[in-house]
Amino acid sequence: MITTILLIAALLGFAVWKEAEIIVAGTYSVLLGVLYDREYYEDENVIDHTFQIALICIVITFKWETYS
Repeated sequence: MITTILLIAALLGFAVWKEAEIIVAGTYSVLLGVLYDREYYEDENVIDHTFQIALICIVITFKWETYS
């Protein structure tokens, strides 16, 4: 229970630090994993980051942009 609370606090702290958009979605399957993707848009000098965590039947996605 304590580890779950610490994990949620760490993820919310990460989202606040990066000014990220948080998307929480349910799935009809059992998933477990982590995904990170970075896309660079040269015409706008923007790097779009996506960090996704899949825990059993819930997927939490963090999206944020940085400027280069």
